[in-house]
Amino acid sequence: MSLYIFRATSLLTSWNLLSEIVLPSSSRTR
Repeated sequence: MSLYIFRATSLLTSWNLLSEIVLPSSSRTR
């Protein structure tokens, strides 16, 4: 179970980083 949570967190972090790289910071403002 811990491994599943760890993987989920890693995925979330990766997704956030990807979003920041793909989308401009202005997108978060709106």
